[in-house]
Amino acid sequence: MNIVDGLFIFMNILFSIGTCLLIKTVWKNRKVLNGYNLFGASITLMALLVAVVAYFMMGNWLAILFASITVFYWGLVVFYTLFKKKIS
Repeated sequence: MNIVDGLFIFMNILFSIGTCLLIKTVWKNRKVLNGYNLFGASITLMALLVAVVAYFMMGNWLAILFASITVFYWGLVVFYTLFKKKIS
């Protein structure tokens, strides 16, 4: 493992911790998802997916593992903002 792989893993661990705190907040009160913008959330999700593809190409499996939590959260945000009128 080189220093860049290590930094990507560290970065995704920090993202995962922050995302877990966001998930905890959403778990307690789903209404906080109402403030998200669909376009912004979609762009964020697409950027994360590009990063995961890059990690895959680099063979950085730990970065993929920790990034999956953040990808899941933003996927949930996009799904909710798309279908919030049908869910509520």
